[in-house]
Amino acid sequence: MKNQLRMAESAIEDLKNRLDDAMNAEDMLEQLTEKNLVQGERIEEMKVTIDDLEALKELNDELEESHIENEKQLQAEIDHKDILIREYLKRLEMADETNADYENTINQFRELVANLQSDLEQFRQKEESQYSESKNLSSQSQSMLDLNFKLQSRVLKAQAKQIDLELRKLEATQASENLAFVQPYLPDSFFRSENDSIRCLLLLKRLVFKSELIIKQVDQIHNIPEKLNTTVPEELIAVCEFRQRLAWFSDIAKRLVSFVNACPVETFLKMGQVYHDLVGTERRLHGIVDLLRKEDLKEADCIEDVQRSIAQLEHLAEIYLSNTKIDEADKLYAYSRGLDLNADTIAVSLGHLKQAVALACKDEEINVTEGIDKFNSDFFLPLQSLVSQSRSSKVMARKLIRRLDDMAEQNAGLKSDLLAQFKMCFTLSTKLTTFCQEVRKGISAYINEKKDTKEELLLSGLQQIIYQVTENILCINELNMWDGCTKSLLTICQEISNLNNAINDPENTTYVVKGEAPWNIRAKELKAEALVNADMERKAQQQQEEIRELIKEKKIKDQSLQEANVKIELLEKRMETVKKQADIINALEQELQNSRKQETDFEEAMENLQQEIDSLEQQNKQFILFAGNIEDGAVPSRNIELKDEDNEDDLRMYTDTNPLENQRLSSQIESLKFAIRYLRAENSHLKGKDALNALDWHLQPRRRRALRDQNEEELLKSVASEARLLLKDFRTVSASPRIIDLTKTLENQKQWRPLKKTPEYQYQVQQSVMYTLQQRSNELKLKLRQLGKNNLQKPLKNGGIGIKPSIVGRIRLPVLNSTKDLDKSVSNHPLSHNIKLKNPSDFEKIHTIFVN
Repeated sequence: MKNQLRMAESAIEDLKNRLDDAMNAEDMLEQLTEKNLVQGERIEEMKVTIDDLEALKELNDELEESHIENEKQLQAEIDHKDILIREYLKRLEMADETNADYENTINQFRELVANLQSDLEQFRQKEESQYSESKNLSSQSQSMLDLNFKLQSRVLKAQAKQIDLELRKLEATQASENLAFVQPYLPDSFFRSENDSIRCLLLLKRLVFKSELIIKQVDQIHNIPEKLNTTVPEELIAVCEFRQRLAWFSDIAKRLVSFVNACPVETFLKMGQVYHDLVGTERRLHGIVDLLRKEDLKEADCIEDVQRSIAQLEHLAEIYLSNTKIDEADKLYAYSRGLDLNADTIAVSLGHLKQAVALACKDEEINVTEGIDKFNSDFFLPLQSLVSQSRSSKVMARKLIRRLDDMAEQNAGLKSDLLAQFKMCFTLSTKLTTFCQEVRKGISAYINEKKDTKEELLLSGLQQIIYQVTENILCINELNMWDGCTKSLLTICQEISNLNNAINDPENTTYVVKGEAPWNIRAKELKAEALVNADMERKAQQQQEEIRELIKEKKIKDQSLQEANVKIELLEKRMETVKKQADIINALEQELQNSRKQETDFEEAMENLQQEIDSLEQQNKQFILFAGNIEDGAVPSRNIELKDEDNEDDLRMYTDTNPLENQRLSSQIESLKFAIRYLRAENSHLKGKDALNALDWHLQPRRRRALRDQNEEELLKSVASEARLLLKDFRTVSASPRIIDLTKTLENQKQWRPLKKTPEYQYQVQQSVMYTLQQRSNELKLKLRQLGKNNLQKPLKNGGIGIKPSIVGRIRLPVLNSTKDLDKSVSNHPLSHNIKLKNPSDFEKIHTIFVN
C-alpha cells in the first residue's frame, strides 16, 4: 500500500504539473493568437502600401518613358527648325544681293524716266491743243461703245436664259406627261396610301426652296452689310426680322424633309395626313413669292403670315421629331444660321438706334443741354463697339455654317453632346436680339415724347431705359451703360469660338450612314407582293387540280386509315408494355449502379479492416511471445520495456514553456487526437481480454494472498475506480484542450452572439473543469493517506517477511515530439515514470485507459 500511495502521490503531483503546464500553454496560445492577429493586420497594411508603391513606380516608369519620348520628339523638332532657320538665312542673304542689284537698276531707270519726262512735257504742250478738240468726240464714241457692249451682253444673257427656260419647260412637260402615262399602271392601293406621303415630301421640299428663294432675293435687294456703313432705314429692321423668321421656317421644313427621307415605312405612310394641312402654308408662301415678283413686297406685313406658318411646322416637329435623332444635323445648321441672322439684327438695331439718337441731338426742336462729348463717351462709343462685336460674331457664325456644309457634303456629322451647346448659344443670341429691339423701341418712344413736349433730352433718361430693359430681359444689374449687352455679346463670341474649335476636332466628328429611303422599301414590298400574287394564281390552279386528285385518293385512303387505326391501337398497347419494361430496366440499372457503388465502398472498408486485422495479428504474436517467455520463467530482474512500433519517440509527460515549442505542442495534440480515434475504433479490447484470461493461471502471484475485510476491499475498489476516472479525465482534458477563437470577436464586435460562443464563457468553463479536477485529486489524496495509515497499523501475516511482487512488465508512454534529438532513450529523464503491473487486472486497467 505504501508503494501504491507513493505512486498515487507521484501521479497526482505529476498531474498537477501537467495542469499548470497546460494552463500556461493556454495563456501562451491566447497571447500568440493575439500577436498573430496584430501581425496579420500589419501584414495587410504593408501589402496595401506595397501595392500603392508598385503602382507609383509603374506610373513613374511610364512618365519617364513619355518624358524621354517627348524629349526625343522636341529635339527632332528643334533640329528641323534649325535647318529651316539656316535655309531662311541663306535666302535672306540672296535676297539682299538681289535687292542691291535691283537698287542699281532702279537708279538707272529713274535717270531715264527723268529724261523722258522732260521730253514728254514738250510733246504734251504741243498736243494739248489737238487733244482738246478730239476729246469731246472720243468721249462720246466711248460711251456709245460701252452702251452697245452692255446691250449685247444683256441680249446674250437673255437668250441663254430663254433657252434654259425653254429646256426646263420641256423637261417639266416631259416629266408631267411621263407621270400621266405611268399613273394608270399604278394600283389603287398606291393612291390610297403612298401617294399623299410622296406629295407631302415634295410639298416640304417646295417650302424649303421657296423660302430660300425669298431670303436670297431679299438679301440682293437690301444688301444689309453696305447699308450698315451708311444710313440705316427703319424698314431694314423689319427686313432682318422677316428674313430671320423665314430662315427658321425653312430650317424646320428641312428637318421634316430629313425625317421623311429616313423614317420607317409605317411613319412614312402616316405622313400622308400632313399633306392637306400644309397646303394652306404653301399657299401663303406662294403669295409672298408673287408679291416679290411684282416688287410689291412689304416685309413688315408678311411677318405675321410667316409666324403662323412657323407655328404650324413647330407643331408637326413636336409630334414627329421629339423622339428621333435623324434631324440633329439640320438642328445644328438651324442654330448656326440663327446666330448669323441674329448678328445682323443686332447690328441693324444698334446702328439705327445710334443714328436716331445722333439725329435727335442735332434736331433743333429737341433741347439737349449735355455736351456732345458726354454722349460720345457714354453712349455712342460703347454702341459702336457693340456693332463691331456683332459683326465679328457674324463672321464666326459664317465659319460654323461653312464647316457644317463641308461636313454634310462628306456625309459626316457631329456628336449629340454638342447640340445642347449650340442651343444654349442660339438662345442667348435670341435673348440679346430681343433686348436690342426693346431698347430701340423704348429710346425711339422717349425721343418722340421729348420732341412733342419740347423737353430736354437727358442721357440719364436713355440710361434708365437701358438699365430697365437689361434687368427685365438679360437679368443683369449693370453699373455702366451697355455693360450687360457687352457681357452677353462677349459671351456669345466666346461660345461661337468654342463651337468652331469643337467642330474642327476630329474626335467630335462622326460619319453618318444613310439608310434606304422608305418609298424604295415600300416599292420593293409592293413588287414582291405582285410577284407573290402571280405565283399564287398559278399555284391556285395547280392546287385545284391536285385537290381533285386528292379527293379521289382520300376515298381510297379512308379504308387504309381505318385499317391503320386498328394497327395503331395494337401498337399503342405494345408501346405501353414496352415503356413499362423500359422503366423497370431503368430502375434495375439504377439499383445496379447503387449496388456497384456500395460494393466499392465495402471493398475499401474491407481493405481498411484487413489492414487493422494484420496489425492486430502482429500485436497478438507479440503477446504470444511474451506469454511464452513468462511460461519459461525468463522474467528479467528489471522492468520489460514495451515499445510502440507505430511511434518512434517514447511518451514522456514533458512540456516546455518556451514559446518556440508551440508548434511541437500542437503536433502532440493532433497526434493524441488521432491516437484516441484509432484506439476507440479498434476491437482489440476483447481479444486482449481473452489473451489475459488464457494467461491468468501464470500471472497469479506465487505468494498466498492475504484475506482482507470486506469493507477494506470495497473501499480499495472505490478508490481505484475514482483514481481511474480521475486519470481518464486528466488525460482527456490534457489531450484535447480547446483553443479559444478570438478572431470572430475582432471582426464582429457589434454583432449579437450567444453567451456560450463568447471567449469569456469558454475560458470560464475550462477553468471550472480544471478546478473540479483539482478538488477531486485533493479528495483522493486524503483517502489514500487514510488507507495508508490503516495498513501500517496491521501486522504482516507471513511473519514480517515481505514478498517482492512479481513484475509483469514496464510500460513507457512515447512523447509525440517533433524534434529529432529525442530519438535516444529517455529512461533516465526526471519526468519519466515506471508503472508496475502486479496482476492481470492492473494490465486490463491500463488497457482500458488507452482504449477509452
